[in-house]
Amino acid sequence: MKSIDTDNGMRDDHLRSDDFFNSKKFPDMTFKSKSSKRDGDTLVVLGDLTIRDVTEEVALYVTGPSDEVKDPFSPAIKRGASGTATIEDRMAFGLKWGKVTEAGGLVVGKEIFIEIEAELNKKK
Repeated sequence: MKSIDTDNGMRDDHLRSDDFFNSKKFPDMTFKSKSSKRDGDTLVVLGDLTIRDVTEEVALYVTGPSDEVKDPFSPAIKRGASGTATIEDRMAFGLKWGKVTEAGGLVVGKEIFIEIEAELNKKK
């Protein structure tokens, strides 16, 4: 959870705090796959997502892997893949912090969008 990056340092620090993910006490967000199926170019992976020691089933939508590419800086052969998941209600994971703006809107919505970029190295 220390790698949270929203391109805003103050917001990132707040997300790492106990108001949200508490990255000191809960340093990892984990996903353990249970099943997968192909849907066109997308792989739909169902699994258990754990945040703050709370586990819920979610669907991870994976595109890729890309074609193999030789790393220009090493002899490694690499591929890339991307994944996305949406959590409908962050409060189910204990992420309960919230504020209301002067206009009555929420500062933080209930939905969380997760985006994963993976680099895969071919075994020698």
